[in-house]
Amino acid sequence: GNLVYLALGYIAKYPIIGRKIQDEVAKITDGGKRKVSLHDTENMPYTVATIYEVLRYSSSPIVPHVATENSQIGGYGVLKDTIVFINNYELNTSEKLWDNPKEFNPERFIETVTAQKVRKDSPQDALNVTRVKKNIPHFLPFSVGKRTCIGQNLVRCFSFLLLTNILENFDVSTENPQNIKMHPACVA
Repeated sequence: GNLVYLALGYIAKYPIIGRKIQDEVAKITDGGKRKVSLHDTENMPYTVATIYEVLRYSSSPIVPHVATENSQIGGYGVLKDTIVFINNYELNTSEKLWDNPKEFNPERFIETVTAQKVRKDSPQDALNVTRVKKNIPHFLPFSVGKRTCIGQNLVRCFSFLLLTNILENFDVSTENPQNIKMHPACVA
Protein backbone atom coordinates (compact mmCIF):
# COMPACT_ATOMS: atom_id res chain seq x y z
CA GLY A 1 0.00 0.00 0.00
CA ASN A 2 2.79 2.44 0.86
CA LEU A 3 4.48 1.77 -2.47
CA VAL A 4 1.34 2.62 -4.47
CA TYR A 5 0.66 5.63 -2.25
CA LEU A 6 4.19 6.93 -2.92
CA ALA A 7 3.88 6.22 -6.65
CA LEU A 8 0.68 8.27 -6.77
CA GLY A 9 2.47 11.08 -4.95
CA TYR A 10 5.22 11.13 -7.58
CA ILE A 11 2.64 10.99 -10.35
CA ALA A 12 0.83 14.00 -8.88
CA LYS A 13 4.13 15.84 -8.47
CA TYR A 14 5.34 14.92 -11.98
CA PRO A 15 2.21 14.62 -14.18
CA ILE A 16 4.15 13.49 -17.26
CA ILE A 17 4.83 10.19 -15.46
CA GLY A 18 1.10 9.56 -15.03
CA ARG A 19 0.43 10.41 -18.67
CA LYS A 20 3.12 7.99 -19.86
CA ILE A 21 1.62 5.20 -17.74
CA GLN A 22 -1.87 6.08 -19.02
CA ASP A 23 -0.54 5.90 -22.60
CA GLU A 24 0.83 2.41 -21.91
CA VAL A 25 -2.48 1.36 -20.36
CA ALA A 26 -4.47 2.69 -23.34
CA LYS A 27 -2.18 0.91 -25.79
CA ILE A 28 -2.34 -2.41 -23.92
CA THR A 29 -6.10 -2.30 -23.34
CA ASP A 30 -6.88 -1.13 -26.86
CA GLY A 31 -8.47 2.02 -25.51
CA GLY A 32 -10.17 0.40 -22.54
CA LYS A 33 -11.66 -2.64 -24.27
CA ARG A 34 -10.17 -4.89 -21.60
CA LYS A 35 -8.47 -4.66 -18.22
CA VAL A 36 -4.73 -4.73 -17.62
CA SER A 37 -3.55 -8.11 -16.35
CA LEU A 38 -0.28 -9.43 -14.98
CA HIS A 39 0.41 -10.87 -18.43
CA ASP A 40 0.86 -7.27 -19.61
CA THR A 41 3.81 -6.51 -17.32
CA GLU A 42 6.47 -7.23 -19.97
CA ASN A 43 4.69 -4.91 -22.41
CA MET A 44 4.47 -2.00 -19.98
CA PRO A 45 8.10 -1.15 -19.22
CA TYR A 46 7.50 2.47 -18.22
CA THR A 47 4.97 1.43 -15.58
CA VAL A 48 7.33 -1.19 -14.14
CA ALA A 49 10.21 1.31 -14.31
CA THR A 50 8.14 3.80 -12.33
CA ILE A 51 7.52 1.22 -9.61
CA TYR A 52 11.25 0.40 -9.55
CA GLU A 53 12.14 4.08 -9.32
CA VAL A 54 9.77 4.49 -6.35
CA LEU A 55 11.52 1.54 -4.71
CA ARG A 56 14.96 2.98 -5.49
CA TYR A 57 14.15 6.51 -4.42
CA SER A 58 12.33 5.41 -1.30
CA SER A 59 15.13 3.01 -0.30
CA SER A 60 13.19 0.14 1.15
CA PRO A 61 14.76 -1.38 4.26
CA ILE A 62 16.67 -4.61 3.85
CA VAL A 63 16.30 -7.69 6.03
CA PRO A 64 19.47 -8.36 8.03
CA HIS A 65 21.80 -11.18 7.04
CA VAL A 66 24.04 -13.27 9.31
CA ALA A 67 27.57 -14.19 8.30
CA THR A 68 27.76 -17.98 8.06
CA GLU A 69 31.56 -17.98 8.17
CA ASN A 70 34.43 -15.62 8.88
CA SER A 71 34.85 -13.44 5.82
CA GLN A 72 35.73 -9.97 4.54
CA ILE A 73 33.45 -7.29 3.13
CA GLY A 74 35.14 -4.29 1.56
CA GLY A 75 38.39 -5.11 3.33
CA TYR A 76 36.78 -5.34 6.77
CA GLY A 77 36.82 -8.56 8.76
CA VAL A 78 33.40 -10.01 9.54
CA LEU A 79 33.19 -12.81 12.08
CA LYS A 80 30.83 -15.74 11.77
CA ASP A 81 27.37 -15.02 13.28
CA THR A 82 27.76 -11.24 12.85
CA ILE A 83 24.53 -9.54 11.77
CA VAL A 84 25.11 -7.66 8.51
CA PHE A 85 22.81 -5.08 6.92
CA ILE A 86 23.09 -3.94 3.33
CA ASN A 87 23.13 -0.14 3.23
CA ASN A 88 20.28 0.09 0.74
CA TYR A 89 20.05 3.85 1.09
CA GLU A 90 23.66 4.21 -0.09
CA LEU A 91 23.13 1.70 -2.91
CA ASN A 92 20.10 3.65 -4.13
CA THR A 93 21.45 7.18 -3.79
CA SER A 94 25.15 6.83 -4.58
CA GLU A 95 26.49 9.13 -7.28
CA LYS A 96 29.03 6.40 -8.05
CA LEU A 97 26.24 4.00 -9.01
CA TRP A 98 23.49 6.23 -10.44
CA ASP A 99 23.35 9.29 -12.68
CA ASN A 100 21.58 12.12 -10.83
CA PRO A 101 20.44 9.89 -7.94
CA LYS A 102 18.47 12.67 -6.21
CA GLU A 103 16.29 13.10 -9.29
CA PHE A 104 13.14 10.98 -9.59
CA ASN A 105 13.49 9.46 -13.06
CA PRO A 106 11.82 6.15 -14.03
CA GLU A 107 13.62 6.18 -17.37
CA ARG A 108 16.87 5.16 -15.66
CA PHE A 109 15.36 1.65 -15.62
CA ILE A 110 14.47 1.63 -19.35
CA GLU A 111 16.62 0.43 -22.22
CA THR A 112 16.07 -0.07 -25.91
CA VAL A 113 17.60 -3.17 -27.45
CA THR A 114 17.67 -4.39 -31.00
CA ALA A 115 16.17 -7.80 -31.55
CA GLN A 116 15.92 -9.86 -34.68
CA LYS A 117 12.41 -10.71 -35.75
CA VAL A 118 12.01 -13.63 -38.09
CA ARG A 119 9.00 -13.42 -40.40
CA LYS A 120 7.77 -15.68 -43.16
CA ASP A 121 7.81 -12.95 -45.82
CA SER A 122 11.19 -11.51 -44.81
CA PRO A 123 14.10 -13.54 -43.44
CA GLN A 124 15.07 -11.12 -40.64
CA ASP A 125 13.94 -7.68 -39.63
CA ALA A 126 15.66 -5.63 -36.95
CA LEU A 127 13.22 -4.55 -34.27
CA ASN A 128 13.87 -2.05 -31.47
CA VAL A 129 12.34 -3.23 -28.21
CA THR A 130 11.92 -1.04 -25.14
CA ARG A 131 12.18 -2.99 -21.91
CA VAL A 132 13.07 -2.72 -18.24
CA LYS A 133 16.80 -3.09 -17.64
CA LYS A 134 17.72 -6.45 -16.19
CA ASN A 135 20.35 -7.37 -13.62
CA ILE A 136 21.35 -4.04 -12.13
CA PRO A 137 23.73 -5.39 -9.46
CA HIS A 138 23.36 -2.43 -7.07
CA PHE A 139 19.55 -2.37 -7.19
CA LEU A 140 18.36 -4.71 -4.43
CA PRO A 141 14.94 -3.47 -3.30
CA PHE A 142 13.99 -6.85 -1.84
CA SER A 143 17.45 -7.96 -0.68
CA VAL A 144 19.18 -11.10 -1.94
CA GLY A 145 19.93 -14.66 -0.94
CA LYS A 146 18.10 -16.73 1.64
CA ARG A 147 16.81 -13.57 3.34
CA THR A 148 15.20 -12.08 0.25
CA CYS A 149 11.70 -10.70 0.82
CA ILE A 150 9.23 -13.53 0.47
CA GLY A 151 6.51 -11.06 -0.48
CA GLN A 152 8.36 -9.41 -3.36
CA ASN A 153 6.23 -10.99 -6.08
CA LEU A 154 3.08 -10.01 -4.23
CA VAL A 155 4.35 -6.42 -3.91
CA ARG A 156 5.31 -6.21 -7.58
CA CYS A 157 2.04 -7.70 -8.81
CA PHE A 158 -0.20 -5.80 -6.42
CA SER A 159 1.45 -2.44 -7.09
CA PHE A 160 1.41 -3.00 -10.87
CA LEU A 161 -2.28 -3.92 -10.99
CA LEU A 162 -3.42 -1.28 -8.53
CA LEU A 163 -1.43 1.51 -10.17
CA THR A 164 -2.53 0.65 -13.71
CA ASN A 165 -6.18 0.29 -12.74
CA ILE A 166 -6.19 3.61 -10.88
CA LEU A 167 -4.56 5.41 -13.79
CA GLU A 168 -6.83 3.73 -16.32
CA ASN A 169 -9.81 5.32 -14.61
CA PHE A 170 -8.49 8.51 -12.99
CA ASP A 171 -6.16 11.41 -13.62
CA VAL A 172 -3.97 11.91 -10.56
CA SER A 173 -2.94 15.54 -10.30
CA THR A 174 -2.68 18.61 -8.14
CA GLU A 175 -2.90 22.32 -8.84
CA ASN A 176 0.26 22.90 -6.78
CA PRO A 177 2.84 20.16 -7.44
CA GLN A 178 5.49 22.21 -5.63
CA ASN A 179 3.55 21.61 -2.40
CA ILE A 180 4.02 17.85 -2.60
CA LYS A 181 7.00 16.87 -0.48
CA MET A 182 8.43 13.44 -1.13
CA HIS A 183 11.26 12.15 1.02
CA PRO A 184 13.83 9.49 0.16
CA ALA A 185 14.02 6.42 2.38
CA CYS A 186 10.36 6.48 3.37
CA VAL A 187 8.72 3.41 1.81
CA ALA A 188 8.35 1.56 5.11
